[in-house]
Amino acid sequence: MTLQVHVGLTGTRNGLSRVQGVVLSNWLERGGKNTVLHHGDCVGADEMAHIYARRAGAYIVIHPPTNDRLRAWCQADEYRKPFAYLTRNRHLVEECQVLWAFPKEPVEVVRSGTWATVRYARKVGRAVRIVYPDGTLDTIPADESKHWLLPGHKPWETPRSSPPPIQP
Repeated sequence: MTLQVHVGLTGTRNGLSRVQGVVLSNWLERGGKNTVLHHGDCVGADEMAHIYARRAGAYIVIHPPTNDRLRAWCQADEYRKPFAYLTRNRHLVEECQVLWAFPKEPVEVVRSGTWATVRYARKVGRAVRIVYPDGTLDTIPADESKHWLLPGHKPWETPRSSPPPIQP
């Protein structure tokens, strides 16, 4: 049985830099059919990632915005209900195990949907991989102690592993 990895993608409507595109394409090629890519169906990074994901054989889930002005209208394997941008981005984070972020800025900025999504992913403990325009990579590991912040999380349903047996 092969495990699937649910990857959320956030990025600029201006598209990916050349090196960001190479990194993303390589990641998707390595994951191939074991990758479930969640994106917001906007022009730019989402649209480019969709093309790379299709080539790699990934399963694609679209979380569309309610505002169609910047929508790419990609064809996916599954669609989620449309929401306003920030709400949609939070739902995308909640469904993924890791968030791949492709910002246009080399530093975090306040008024950016990409960076707002990264901040939310960190807040709820998701692993985040940020690829800056020059190819620099930042990896923020998951913090499972924060998963209780996710809507609908029921800690009493979280399976616990058994302690190792005591050796005589």
